[in-house]
Amino acid sequence: MQVPTTEEEIAEVFERRWQLPHCIAALDGKHIRITKPFQSGSDYFNCKGFFSVVLLALVDGHCNFVYIDVGAQGRMSIRMHIFGITSRKRNTARASS
Repeated sequence: MQVPTTEEEIAEVFERRWQLPHCIAALDGKHIRITKPFQSGSDYFNCKGFFSVVLLALVDGHCNFVYIDVGAQGRMSIRMHIFGITSRKRNTARASS
């Protein structure tokens, strides 16, 4: 199987397989239930009412994982985690140019 190398090739897979034009990845997150860590206070307590860590995953058009992040404190919403990651990467890119 040949791996797509450009955004256009990746988008073509999404459109052909899933009928999603102009898409280059699918993103989802999940709170993974854990036992309360010792002396963590409410850091891992989420809005759903249990202690968790956040799992964030990005897949390509063939449902292959291309990015996974696990371990953010459950008190962070998945939305906060997503935007926190993207803003950190953007700031890192600016600092290195």
